[in-house]
Amino acid sequence: LATIKYRKKRWNPYLSIWEVGADQKFHFEQSFAAAEMLGYARLPAGQG
Repeated sequence: LATIKYRKKRWNPYLSIWEVGADQKFHFEQSFAAAEMLGYARLPAGQG
């Protein structure tokens, strides 16, 4: 979450692409859902 928050504050990207192995899918689903709840990220409809 700290990385997402930092990147949002520092660069405010329109789009971030994260490429990870399939075994990390659940971890990132949880991480991005939490980031969205905290206002650090906005997920596309149907994602997360």
